Amino acid sequence: MQALCLGSLHVTLYINTVNGNMATLIADPLTDPFYYLKHFDFVLSALSNDLEAFLSDSQGQVLSDLMSLPDTSRALFVRLYLRKGNFFRTDKIHYQEIGPLDRALQALVSKGMIKDVTQSRPDLTIRLRTKKELSALGLLKSIPAEIRSREAIDDYLIRATEQMPGPNFSIVQLQHRALIDRCQLAFFGNAHQSLADLILTDLGQRSFEHTPLSTTSWRKKSVLDDAALYILFRQFIGGIDEQRKHGLNLGHTPEELADHLSYLLTCLPGSPEEPLNAQRFDRLVFEGGRLAERLGQTQLALAWFDTSEHPMNLERKLRILAKRKADSVPHLAKRLLDLTLEASHIKFAERLLNRAAQIAEHTIPLAQYTPQWNELSGFEGPVEHKVIQWLAQEQDIKAVHTENCLLSGLFGVFFWEVIFAPLDGAFFHPYQSAPADLYDQDFYLRREASFESRFDALDGASNRLEVFRRTYQAKAGIQNPFVVWSAIDLPLCEQILDRLAWPALRSLFDSMAKNPRQATKGFPDLVVIHEDQIELIEVKGPGDRLQDHQIKWLSELNRVGISSSVMKITR
Repeated sequence: MQALCLGSLHVTLYINTVNGNMATLIADPLTDPFYYLKHFDFVLSALSNDLEAFLSDSQGQVLSDLMSLPDTSRALFVRLYLRKGNFFRTDKIHYQEIGPLDRALQALVSKGMIKDVTQSRPDLTIRLRTKKELSALGLLKSIPAEIRSREAIDDYLIRATEQMPGPNFSIVQLQHRALIDRCQLAFFGNAHQSLADLILTDLGQRSFEHTPLSTTSWRKKSVLDDAALYILFRQFIGGIDEQRKHGLNLGHTPEELADHLSYLLTCLPGSPEEPLNAQRFDRLVFEGGRLAERLGQTQLALAWFDTSEHPMNLERKLRILAKRKADSVPHLAKRLLDLTLEASHIKFAERLLNRAAQIAEHTIPLAQYTPQWNELSGFEGPVEHKVIQWLAQEQDIKAVHTENCLLSGLFGVFFWEVIFAPLDGAFFHPYQSAPADLYDQDFYLRREASFESRFDALDGASNRLEVFRRTYQAKAGIQNPFVVWSAIDLPLCEQILDRLAWPALRSLFDSMAKNPRQATKGFPDLVVIHEDQIELIEVKGPGDRLQDHQIKWLSELNRVGISSSVMKITR
């Protein structure tokens, strides 16, 4: 055990260490009633050395005040933070481990962590009551029949009720949620992970590689300010899109929504240098431009796409300009080919340049055995499972449904050490299932020497199967962006590796390393294991077509000598 002191916050947290790295076990949710508080403290402890870099003095003081409170008060604060919304009825707050609320609430109020709004927000006496309670007060009798949603009912009652019902309960408002959100963002590096991830890990439902944590430019005030701004912008765009979808009901016209989107663009800061924020910026631009397209505002869409040269934005820009037959199309199409590895982008750019398509469905061979749709009627499950049963019964052929899990899983296991190499900025908290720069354009370049070294070691290894087996057994169950453990059992992998020539695998793995975003999609559905080789089959039911990324991988598989085909089932 190792004690960590949270700087000036005067809290000591005990965590396990494994070879000097932070382990993921913090508290047992099944036996420790304050597990959530220990998870909260763990995050702040991990950030303790960086707090001054990304918090203002006033924000740091708020954390200091919070951490000076008794455990029961801090536990109540965390409990409320983990709930939705910021307003709570005190008669609905019951936590056995905290006990009577009065003292805990009073301490939180005294430090400004919560605020009593019982008298200042009379509207909440409506919003925080259940429909049953509102009915008991006789308030629902006058509601027009067309008003049905809870939000609409509340709004009507607040407008129509001259005298709000006196509360028979107290209402408190949680303060400083944005500050704790900022700390979570600083810790995880994204907005989709939260304290819940720590709980799932301690329950044993997730486990993570113990990669040494590296330095990062992420935990700086200006960087986190940008990140929070991009997240807010995406929320605004999502709100405008919701209004677009329900515009007729809300009285909004496409022109009005486009004005909002145009104003948002004028407020958009420039592309950042920090890699995680650069990813956010490019995605934000894409969503803003696509929304402009959906609103029929192509000029506005071009203005959005002009702010980023990421291939996904360049491709959308090209589609608009191609319809206008703009003179810049050939130049931009060549630029797109220089930047992208995405199959659909390549196909589109080649078509604009009148080049022979590298990705063409007619080049993919058809499976030598294909059932008619009515021949599958006696089998159960999705079409892939029906085909597996038909192959076994009618052709005496064993097939396994692996789709996007088999080859990517082999890659993830063979190159485990390269994927989880502690490069600068790649890993900065112990709950990362992948390096932060996995989808950056320089992911491969930063690891090129490591990939080549691993390729060479496997190329000359007579015990390649043993290397795979040892890594598989040591890492089974640990999160990896390329591995779905439930889909690749060890005996199946051993059979596959025994039947695949290393030059073919090396070529495929090289493509995956250089384009990890495409490494987990587009692979054929089924693998057929023959005595001395394997065969891959993509199953397409009636009316289904091959996608560009599927054609790309089927072509690549055949190029390296792995028999791959498409089974087109017709009615």
